[in-house]
Parts: sequence; C-alpha cells; structure tokens
Amino acid sequence: MEVMEVSTETTSSERTIDIVVGNEALNLLENKQFCEQWDSLYESCTWATVFQSRQFVTSNYTLTHQKYTPVIVKMEHNGKLTGLLNLAINPPGRKKRKKNCYLVGAGHGEADYHAWLTSREDSTYFVGTSFRKLLKKFPGQHISLRHLNPDVPTDWVEADPEIGKLCVFQPFNRALVDLDNYQISKRDRKRINRMNRIGQFEEVKDLTVFESIIDDLGAKYDFRQAAMFNQFPFSESPTNRKFLLDLFKRGVIRVTIFRTKDDIIAGIASVHGKERAILGGINFHLPSYSYYSPGYIQFLLLFDHLSKEKNHKFFDLTPGDDPYKMRLASKVETVYKLTVTPDPVFRADKQFKIKLYDWILSKGHNPYTIKLHIDKEKYIMKEKGMKKYLTQLIKSKIKKPVFESYNLSLNGQVPETAPVVLKRNNLKDLLDYQFDGTKATRWEFYSDGMRKMEANEECFTWAKNEVLLASVWFKKEKNERTEEECVLVYDFYFDEEAEGSEKEFFESVLKRLKEEGIENVEVKLGPDDKNLYSLVKSYQH
Repeated sequence: MEVMEVSTETTSSERTIDIVVGNEALNLLENKQFCEQWDSLYESCTWATVFQSRQFVTSNYTLTHQKYTPVIVKMEHNGKLTGLLNLAINPPGRKKRKKNCYLVGAGHGEADYHAWLTSREDSTYFVGTSFRKLLKKFPGQHISLRHLNPDVPTDWVEADPEIGKLCVFQPFNRALVDLDNYQISKRDRKRINRMNRIGQFEEVKDLTVFESIIDDLGAKYDFRQAAMFNQFPFSESPTNRKFLLDLFKRGVIRVTIFRTKDDIIAGIASVHGKERAILGGINFHLPSYSYYSPGYIQFLLLFDHLSKEKNHKFFDLTPGDDPYKMRLASKVETVYKLTVTPDPVFRADKQFKIKLYDWILSKGHNPYTIKLHIDKEKYIMKEKGMKKYLTQLIKSKIKKPVFESYNLSLNGQVPETAPVVLKRNNLKDLLDYQFDGTKATRWEFYSDGMRKMEANEECFTWAKNEVLLASVWFKKEKNERTEEECVLVYDFYFDEEAEGSEKEFFESVLKRLKEEGIENVEVKLGPDDKNLYSLVKSYQH
C-alpha cells in the first residue's frame, strides 16, 4: 500500500486531537519528547497492556509499515500528551466484500489486546472524538479493536450515543493463571518428573542463542499451525522472525524451551509488561513426544518459573475457548472485540453472527470448531476442484481402499550403502510438501502427519532444494499373521521430481531400519502405490 501523509487536528477546551498518518507517524516515533510522554502515559494508564507500550508499537510499525500504514491519534493538553490511540490501515483483502481497507489496532493479529491510553476522566471525550474524526477521515471504513480487556472504560458508549450506536461488542473468554498463588498438583508434579528424565526446561536469555534456534522453533510452530489451521506464521511471513528478534532485543518477549539431548521438543514465547505475561509469538510441542504431554508440561514449568520471580501477577493465555486454556486457567474473564462501523448492513451482519455463535454454544458445540471444519472442507474443494472432491468423497463412502501386505526380511538383502540421505521425523522436510492436484492437499497432509506422530508413528523424509521428494511412515507392531515383532512401513509419498528414484528411496529406508536392529518388515501398499508393487515383491521372502 502506498504510504499516505495526512494529519487532521481538532481542538476543544485547549485539548488538541491530531491524526498522524504514514511517514509523518513514523517520524513522530523519533521525537524524544513525544516518546517520553508516551512512556509516562503508558505507565499511568491502568488498563494498558504491553501491546500499547512504545517498545512493542515502535517495533511493529517499523517492520510492517510497508503493508500496514501507521495511524497515530494523539491528544495534547497545553503541550502535554494526554491521549493516544495507535492504529494501522489494514490493506484490502482478496475477497470482493473486503475490497476496502479498514483500521485495526497497532500490531493487528500479533497484539491480542488493543486500547487507547488516557486518564479515566479523559477517556470519554478522547474516544468519542477520535472515532468520529477517524470515520470522517476514512469514509466507509470500519474500526476494529481486538480485544478490550475488562478494565478498559466503556462508559463513553452511553455518554456519546451518536458513536455508541455504531459499535458492536463481541464477547470472548480469556483464561488467566494466577501466578501469585501458583501451585503444581501432586499428579502434575509426577508428570513433570517423568518429562525431566528426558531433558530440561530452560529460558533463552542470550540473543545469539535465540538467533541460532529461531528457525527451528519457527518450523515446528508452523507445522502445528499448518496441521490445525492451514496457517504458516513464519514461512509465509518473514517479518514475524524479524519482529520476534526485535522484541527479544527490546526485552518485550521472553522465550522458554524444553531441550532433550537431541532436540527441542517444546517452546513458548510470552510478551511481558505491566506485571503480566501474555502468550504470544511461539507455542508448540513436538507431536512425536505426546506421551509426555510436552505442551502442557511446558506451560506448568513456565508458570512455576515466573511465579518464583515474584514480579508477575497473572499469565494471560489470551482469548479463546481452547480446551487446554480452560484446563490451565485459574479464572476466566470476558473480553470484547470492538467494531465501529457506519455501515448498518455490516453492523447487522456482525450482530447476527454473535447471536448465532451464542446459540451454537448453548447447544454444547464450539462454533469455531464447526467453522474450522467447514473452512477445511471448502479449502480441499477449492484445491482439488469440485469434480475430484466429490468423486473422492463418494468413493470413500461406498468403497474402502484395498491394501496388500508384504513381509520382508532384512537379513542379507539390504545394500551396503544408502543411495539417498534420510531424515527422521523432520518437520522442516514435511513442510516442503507440494500439492500436485491429485494427492492430499497441504492441510490434509499436515493434519494427517500430526495425528500419526501423536499416535507414536514415525516417518523418514528425503528433501532437496526445499522440496519434499519422498516420505514414508512406519511404526512397530506385531505381524497379524506371524505374531512376530516387526516394523510396519506404509503410506509412501513421491514428488514428481523423484520419479524414477523409488528404488533408491526404498532401499535407503530398508538400510536405515536394518541399522536400527530391525529384522522383519511388513510393507503395506495401497491403490496409489502401484509403481512400488514389483519393487517390494523382489525383496519378499
């Protein structure tokens, strides 16, 4: 988006409200007096969160201004900063109904709480006047702030009915953990002890260490987000990496990990300020270690770690009804997403969706789980095309795929050298999967992969030049016919670039298994593995 440079000023009773946009807003960040007064206003504002701090907003504006144009609304009284609202112009979306820009809180999705900074006495005047001027300056646009915490004053809605009638408040639950009185139960202490036998919890305090592991953490976080939501926060937005590193330098975020001898199996980044820690940036655990509940244990260890410092009152798990948040919470509060819009149709649509959400919730269902399922099916349909989607759906309902199994002995049949280099349970390789229009879509591939890993199934991968060339899954089990212990090898995938290299990959898999002491292998082939039948039969005993 082209950066605009506009300022609009309104004066009342010696209070001056100024809207500063684009490069002019960025230049304001270099004004020493403005920055000092911002810091002072932030510290004195009782409902402010770290997302309104100068450190967080400056970092965000600096790194994202090419996409999100900064908008600063400031109020001054006799030369002193007494009100501040940091926004950004969100660029148009792809959907036609989102062709217009709209105003969002600074940080947008990276900031879980948006708010204005004023004294409680100035709040009503500042909010009403600011919203009115913003809607005039950006006609037809909406203002979206997510989320307002319970301390943010809302009496301006009744005091200024002209603006109040343009507002829609959508409630959300947020889970909080009381760190002042935090204790770990005996049952959870046993779980912690079990996980401590394979590694240790640690906080990353050195920037060079964080720089050395951030790509690994990002890939693991991306895999989990891709499997659950079809999102890739790091790989599709390089700015996120820079943003987290910059916040780390500024002391705004802290990073904790759980490290085993060979790997980092869990990690959490949290944003800190105003005696509160807030989940943000990174939250992952390796599905292959699900036996230890590493994600849950990492949170327990983090809460315990912070509670001992005695300078945090709460850990905020952020809004959302995720089961793990409710399980960890000491208490649950209501926060609100605020939408200000002069468009009655848009406003009515928002209000209808809120009522629908409440109705679904009253029936014992999670609206977001339902929406996620619908979004996934729509995505698969779009990627594969309606005809292929319906064909595969009908086939899956009326005819189960037929699989054939082949028992192989690895004694004396495996080549001495492996033709290709394999990696084991490598999430970065799996993220390089490319949908070819016929096999599983990326969302299906990742969600299926995470499910398998959570069931203690493993995979070998072969990747090159950021392309997953081949992969296969395996697990230990008893052979159904012989009752002998064996390794089941199944679900082969080959990229079109690996055409003709099936034998090399298969032999490398067998050699790797033999090196690990495996003697008996059962290979299961399905309808999509026709090019492997003759190859596997040649190894059959």
